[in-house]
Amino acid sequence: MVFLFEEIKTFLKNQTLQGFIEGHKQALQTIEKTASCGSALQALNAAQVLSLPVIDEDGEYAGALSCKDVLAGLHRCLVVNLGDCYIEEITAGRVSVEELNNVGYFFIGKPVSSLLHDADIWMKGDASTNLLSVVTEGFQINDARTHHRVYVCDPSKPKSKHFVQKGATTVINNEPGSEKDNATSWRPTDVVTQSDIIRLMWEHRDSLGLASNATLEELDLADGACMTVSADTPALVAFDHMAVDRKSSIAIIDAAGKLVGNLSASDIRSVPFSNFGLLLLPVYQYLALINGKAGVTVEQAAAGAPIVGTTEELLSKLPVITLKPEASFAELLFELTGTTSTPNRGLRRIYVTDAEGKPASIVTLTDVLRCIVRYDQRRASIDAGRDADDAGREFDLVMFDGVKDFLKSQTLTHFIKAKDGQLAGIDKTASVGSAMTLLQKHKVLSAPVLDEDGEYAGAISVNDILKGLHRSLVANLGDNYIDEVEGGRVSADELNNVGFFFIGKPVSSLLHDADIWMKGDASTNLLSVVTEGFQIKNAKVHHRIYVCDPTKPASKHFVQKGATTVVNIERGSEKDSASSWRPTDVVAQSDIIRLLWENRETLGLSTNASVRALGLADGACLTVTPDTPALVAFDHMAVDHKSCIAIVDADGTLLGNLSASDIRDVPLQHFGLLLLPVYQYIAVVNGVAGVSIAEVAAGKKVTGSPQDLLSKIELAVVRPRSTFCRMLEKLATFNNGRGLHRIYVVDESNHPLSIVTLTDVLRTIVRYDEMPLTRRLSLEGELKQ
Repeated sequence: MVFLFEEIKTFLKNQTLQGFIEGHKQALQTIEKTASCGSALQALNAAQVLSLPVIDEDGEYAGALSCKDVLAGLHRCLVVNLGDCYIEEITAGRVSVEELNNVGYFFIGKPVSSLLHDADIWMKGDASTNLLSVVTEGFQINDARTHHRVYVCDPSKPKSKHFVQKGATTVINNEPGSEKDNATSWRPTDVVTQSDIIRLMWEHRDSLGLASNATLEELDLADGACMTVSADTPALVAFDHMAVDRKSSIAIIDAAGKLVGNLSASDIRSVPFSNFGLLLLPVYQYLALINGKAGVTVEQAAAGAPIVGTTEELLSKLPVITLKPEASFAELLFELTGTTSTPNRGLRRIYVTDAEGKPASIVTLTDVLRCIVRYDQRRASIDAGRDADDAGREFDLVMFDGVKDFLKSQTLTHFIKAKDGQLAGIDKTASVGSAMTLLQKHKVLSAPVLDEDGEYAGAISVNDILKGLHRSLVANLGDNYIDEVEGGRVSADELNNVGFFFIGKPVSSLLHDADIWMKGDASTNLLSVVTEGFQIKNAKVHHRIYVCDPTKPASKHFVQKGATTVVNIERGSEKDSASSWRPTDVVAQSDIIRLLWENRETLGLSTNASVRALGLADGACLTVTPDTPALVAFDHMAVDHKSCIAIVDADGTLLGNLSASDIRDVPLQHFGLLLLPVYQYIAVVNGVAGVSIAEVAAGKKVTGSPQDLLSKIELAVVRPRSTFCRMLEKLATFNNGRGLHRIYVVDESNHPLSIVTLTDVLRTIVRYDEMPLTRRLSLEGELKQ
């Protein structure tokens, strides 16, 4: 039985925002913009909330502060005080409790204004404003980056004098620092959160048919991935993973991969201000301590008293609520609303585990609301696709078993022998500038980094460069440097100076963990490269693997007999786990895509299955306007862990694309060019601006509209009705045969609907045949009607 959510959406549409707030009265706590981070943490902890609105000296809305902002701010503070490689130093035990206490003391004294994030404020001026619009427009549930709450300004309450657009509700997304320009006299009086909506639905479950037997598996909520750490990971390292990857939680697993606990962003609220050093404790001990289950007090632990007990003993006192894939949607809501788990508070996420107790997926409140809003939209879009252009077309939904059999039949050994090209590596002691030059020269996104013995020490990518540049800018220009850039208060000379400092840093400060593959078994195949090497089913994938080949010179490896060994090497540990491993080849996702295209005829990839039918047209894109400074656009990508950003005009029409790879082209002596509007920057580095880089650096103007300049750079797009084969062709052959790493899906007005990456394509191939049979039959039936 496939669950349909029209009844729930109708219910939410019939519930007015005004009526909901009046029926759920609660005092809204706020934080003053001049308050310290320490007092903000106390306020969050006292109220047991994840976020609070921040007000300025006039009591007006100035932004919002969340637990995730605190984590992100702490991460930046640690970078500034302990250096880029502080996680390696902590993992190796080279950071003392005293050092961390000192950083904590500095951090809690910082003003809240340095941590604010963009948040929606909702003008409740129309009595007809309903909760469905709160979900879709306020939470922005269809976007890649959602809001978990909206703050409401109510003109009917005291001290709230607002301009309200007649006959409509106005939502304004406030950039921190800009509130005085577009939020004058706005004073938040209420808050509506995702959990409020979930709880309301549960209260009306009987009339909404939420006793349905639709399972998590049928609703695609059981197929995903979880970020995990082992129980002995230092708490600070686990928090750092969450900060860097913008996650609100991380699963704690034992040696067998079984789920034993959970660390949430909210757990940072409980860190003792004078004892930040306790974050060096193993994560399981930290959780037990702050929850009063460790057998010793915080003060005793800070004074050196040991915490006694195994991982299982301590974490069993903090049970994690889980569900199985066959659990119903109603059971999910039952647990999320806190009926048995956390009475009157509820959960914000729940883990789905397999038969062995290993985490298979994590379902958040956002996932639930997105499922409700999108499920029937997907059905409608499929129906809408059956127009005149589709008349007579039989939607032959591609089945990827043949593709997977083909990849299974191709050995890694044969593939590498047939693949031309020399692997370009870079010395660990080399500068960031030389790394950028190497990446630009070879037109690659990543290169392996070698230590003094020529052994594998990690990898550096264009995304690592973006993140490293972001950290350098924070360290040199302050937390709010983006506001300063947008306000025109950062000069080209200042940026050139930061760039000079940045390109001189050692490559070792930017390394990321990457897979190295021991090619010791002739039977190793390309399907295992995709699933085990690229880790295509995980939330965080690898875009390439580096291969050690014993048949080539200077490659003496220990290889596990009868198997191929994949080892994920943590930075700093390469000598222990990778001794004598010298990368000789690379296999990238683009190599696999190109191979599939070359063999398309035998694989049946001329199928009519469309991008829409395969669920690849339903998503969201990160966008900026053409006049956004290039540095600001790159910063969005660094902070949001994206490899590209769409450039759109005032009407939302797609004009161009900025990729992480475009950072390779910034002139090393002219980082100030990053202050150019993004469309001009792209035109200059691609040689279509009519002026050279040297001329622009000397002050010569770039002329031409965004449309004129960006039209000179061809951009590949597909439509929702485009076939899988057509999309594959562009990904494999565009750009003079070099191919693409992503492609935009646009509507008839050329508005970006979604972005399809090589990861999405490979994940579709691997996962499609693993869908629940009911889901596959339902989808195929719809497409063949």
